[in-house]
Amino acid sequence: LLYRAQYLAQHLITNCRVKEGDIVTQYVNRSIEMVIGILGILLAGATYCPLSPDQPIDRVLKLVQETQSRCTLAHSMTASVLPFS
Repeated sequence: LLYRAQYLAQHLITNCRVKEGDIVTQYVNRSIEMVIGILGILLAGATYCPLSPDQPIDRVLKLVQETQSRCTLAHSMTASVLPFS
């Protein structure tokens, strides 16, 4: 768990240019990937903002826009719903 979270944190910092204090949203169902995402975001120094797949997609997109999220994490079950994935 820690290895994968650290790997994700390094990916966010290196490839997504996440800096301390940036907001990173996560659009995933409850799963181990959700826990890895939360830990990875926090290890990168960013602020975690959850997005619920149960919400209408218009609401989710509005939240991403309003939070000015640096990036959005999603997994295979939710990524296809997002228009910017």
